[in-house]
Amino acid sequence: MIGLIYPGVCRLDYHAGYRGGIFPKHIESNNDPGIARWLERVLHLLPVMPRPEGIIRSESRISIPHSFAGSGSPAMTASTQSWEETLRRWAPR
Repeated sequence: MIGLIYPGVCRLDYHAGYRGGIFPKHIESNNDPGIARWLERVLHLLPVMPRPEGIIRSESRISIPHSFAGSGSPAMTASTQSWEETLRRWAPR
């Protein structure tokens, strides 16, 4: 939810060893209106049901497999490629 308070389109990089993995280690923002318009066209958000009664958020953390914790992990590579492609693809052709 931290992305809701930062302006523009944001990339939030999390690392399990940084502040318990709760806060992003790095935040990069892009305030180009063209990118925001492009994302509005290609992203579709779906509503989800609220959490069941009795679920405590702090006790329902997702554990990240050790293989994804390194900087060369497939998840980090995919995140970086997605961000770079987002910055490139919005431009009108």
